[in-house]
Order: sequence, then structure tokens, then C-alpha cells
Amino acid sequence: MASSSPNVVLLSVAIWGLTFGGAPTLLQTAIADTAGDGADVAQSMLVTIFNLAVAGDGIAGGLLLEHVGASSFPLTLLLLGLSVV
Repeated sequence: MASSSPNVVLLSVAIWGLTFGGAPTLLQTAIADTAGDGADVAQSMLVTIFNLAVAGDGIAGGLLLEHVGASSFPLTLLLLGLSVV
């Protein structure tokens, strides 16, 4: 929305980093605490699922970009965001 302003882009990236940057570490700590003796297996499962999610999102984004165009991204993200709530 404000990609022509470098300051807005940099501020947005900084806010995103502050809000989501620690999520993987927090997830690993929580899963290790919860799993107890099975922490090694739980950590492996978390990393595998995390990587599958990133790969799946990349494929979905590529398909959207190829077949519908970049203009479909905001609506898709809005629908995905609302489906989580």
C-alpha cells in the first residue's frame, strides 16, 4: 500500500520482525517442555511441519501468481486471516 515510501516499508519490516521473529524459538521451547522425554522426536516433527508449511505456501503463492496475478494476494491473505479467527 505504501511501497513508494522506503521509511514505511522499513518500519513495516521492523514491526513484522519484532512480532513474529521470536515465534520459532518460542514454539521449540514450548514443544520441548511439553514433550518431556520425547523432546527430540517432537523437535523433529516441528521442524518438518514448519518446512512443509513454508514449501506449501510457496507453491500456493506461485500458483496464484501464475494463474490469477499478484492482485489476488491481498484478498487471499484476508480470507486466510479471517479463517484462523
